[in-house]
Amino acid sequence: MVIAVMGLGSAVHATARAQAPPPVPIRGEARSVSGRVLNGSSGRGGGRRPMSQVWVTLHRIAPDSSAPLDSMRAGAAGQYAFRYTTFGDSTAVYLVAGNFGGIAYFADPLTQRTVSGVAADLIVYDTASHGVLVTVESRHVVVSAPNEAGQRRVVEVFMLANATDRTRVASATVPTFRATLPDGATDPRVAEGAIDSDAMTFAGGRVEATAPVAPGTKRIAYSYHLAVSTAPFGISASDSTAMLEILVEDSVATVSGDVVHEEAPAALLGRTFRRYTGQFVASTAALRIVAPSGSDASIGAVGAVVLVIALGMAVVFVMALRRRSKSGALPFGEASGDSVRLAPSDGAA
Repeated sequence: MVIAVMGLGSAVHATARAQAPPPVPIRGEARSVSGRVLNGSSGRGGGRRPMSQVWVTLHRIAPDSSAPLDSMRAGAAGQYAFRYTTFGDSTAVYLVAGNFGGIAYFADPLTQRTVSGVAADLIVYDTASHGVLVTVESRHVVVSAPNEAGQRRVVEVFMLANATDRTRVASATVPTFRATLPDGATDPRVAEGAIDSDAMTFAGGRVEATAPVAPGTKRIAYSYHLAVSTAPFGISASDSTAMLEILVEDSVATVSGDVVHEEAPAALLGRTFRRYTGQFVASTAALRIVAPSGSDASIGAVGAVVLVIALGMAVVFVMALRRRSKSGALPFGEASGDSVRLAPSDGAA
């Protein structure tokens, strides 16, 4: 999965591939990693190109502390190497990241004593604001039971897919993501663990995001409130969706529309939801949700809902990188508040 955090004109892009649980690090274990920074965007002659002068940083992320441990610029052939010793919390994650074009690309977590060659290669990409097709791989709409004020919290999670070899970035007039809020939606906000709040805007019933979308998948998530009513509310999107899932915490709820059908009820965070799914749903599809019940059990932890739907270690990486580093190592990026400030460097072949 993919996550981007925008801050002060820069972006953090994190990629985490599904893999078996890593072995528990041994405290005081001497380790090393050596690889190359490669540009995954096709160029003259094809193939991946070594990138020199890219800032590469070794990070440690753990509950006890999170900070960059060391950093260097990639050599003429894109090579980099670090030696380090594990310490502190046994659940600590060590990984390498590189800053290219204002975007930070993360390699897989380092789970072995020695990591080298292809396993240590860090892939970066050129950027483009047009000509890069980004599709909606899946969309999940979670409608909670109402709270004491008679408001239902709705969480929407989009999984975007970029099958090209370029990172899609926003232009001055075209964002990387657009969606529409239902009529009557109030208090829209970015969901915890998704993208930085500065990278998403809500205006005129529209949702727009400017976070970069690198090759692979990326999660966009936000929430809003709707008043309890016997009248239906509609959901729509600017793009077609390969898979749509609607969860409604209401025993008498209904979802109308030829493109979805009801499945067996689903459990989420210990609660039961009516579940509707559809495949290859066009952006013009009309969907109406009726949720008239007034039971009081509203979802409070939006971030937990998002993580249950699309759980990935990249969330842990980015959230940890937001914490201000207290390390004396050369900083790749310094986290402060809701932004990540990156060292101003680009790579050159």
